[in-house]
Amino acid sequence: MKIRGRRKKIPGIEIKSAGGGSKIIVYSPYNPEFVKKARKLGGKWSTIRVKREPKFHGDQDYDLKQGWIFDARNEEFIRAILVEAYGHDGSPTKVADITYTVEPSDVDDKKLHLFGRLLLERRYRDYNVSPGEGVVIIDDQFPSSGGSQKYPRIDGAGSKLLIRDVPVSLIEEAFSKWPEKSLANLQVPRAQEKSNARRAEREQDNKQSEILQAELFGDQPSRQGLVYVPGMGWLTPDQQKNVIAEYKKALQRGLVPRGSKRRKHSPGQRTLF
Repeated sequence: MKIRGRRKKIPGIEIKSAGGGSKIIVYSPYNPEFVKKARKLGGKWSTIRVKREPKFHGDQDYDLKQGWIFDARNEEFIRAILVEAYGHDGSPTKVADITYTVEPSDVDDKKLHLFGRLLLERRYRDYNVSPGEGVVIIDDQFPSSGGSQKYPRIDGAGSKLLIRDVPVSLIEEAFSKWPEKSLANLQVPRAQEKSNARRAEREQDNKQSEILQAELFGDQPSRQGLVYVPGMGWLTPDQQKNVIAEYKKALQRGLVPRGSKRRKHSPGQRTLF
């Protein structure tokens, strides 16, 4: 099946040179297929210190990031396994939005990885199912609880997802791999479906903002719409929105574990997370 798409650089994958050009560092979201192939190429999962400008007096001048370290001579093979696992290697590629109906075989674990990314996760048995980055739940049939305390399950077969910016190569691969079910379960949405999905996406984002507002500021002193945060002072509603937006970005980059409670900080610490 030939799919028309648009060219776009998908964020999430970075390839950096290190060790005077003798090493390559790959930063990428977790993908079980890539992990398996990276190890076969001799990749080492490591914590890397990345220099940056301090944000305030006394702040450290580096961030700690986790990535894969490879021999630079294997760059051609490294890019090849990135394309196989994610559909791209960080370079611009042709993408399209798709809708996908979740099957029974997709929901027997606590995470669902498809199309080179994490689509769904139920972190604990009694947690709601969370969509991954660029995923919108447009027909929610997920139960409020799934599996056991030791082995959470997504459950909720029949739920419908909108998945944004999927590499066309992975869509075409799915149609060829699953010819008997692709037309029913996998579709490129029409204009009205896209409009409904955008509405669902806005509602999903607003709901997440309300939850984060309660988590980040619910136990802080407040008056007339202002919230007091130790080390930051009184925050206006606009400043609170900015903090929530930064927290969402941290979640997306994996700097804050999904489903985690924010840490308590002593007076004088500037960051909420």
